[in-house]
Amino acid sequence: MAYLLVLWAFTLAPVSLIAPLREVSLLVGVLLGVGLLGEGQVRRRLLAAAVMLVGVGVLAVLVP
Repeated sequence: MAYLLVLWAFTLAPVSLIAPLREVSLLVGVLLGVGLLGEGQVRRRLLAAAVMLVGVGVLAVLVP
């Protein structure tokens, strides 16, 4: 289902905006791993996820 939603989004917006947003699923995975599974190295994982989120935000602002 998620793949179909991404394909549908490609028809509505430029690929340069949609492709980085697909990576937000990694952020969800980090949050679930830390919260539900109790994975270690929480600070490192959250820092990496925050850097990724900032990158997606920068792309959304800079790419028309």
